[in-house]
Amino acid sequence: METCAECGKANTGLKACKACKLVKYCSVDCQRTHWSHHKKPCKKRAAELFEEKLFEQPPVKDECDICCLPMPSGKRAGGTCYRCVAGKRCAWAV
Repeated sequence: METCAECGKANTGLKACKACKLVKYCSVDCQRTHWSHHKKPCKKRAAELFEEKLFEQPPVKDECDICCLPMPSGKRAGGTCYRCVAGKRCAWAV
């Protein structure tokens, strides 16, 4: 069971610090009282979370880069489907 970072009470309704999500508090008063001890690690962890989010790779899409239709089964994610490649070649040949 989790406990409040300031008073140590075990409680099911604890709320995590919104910036770092490392510690939990039972009330706003406990959070304010504990802030002087928590400020430095909180800012460090919040910066780490921000950088993780900033450099996170976008999810791989399962659709054609040209027509945005779902890729046929067995094709790799990303890239173009056969319909688009064939249509593009036909358009250039004409």
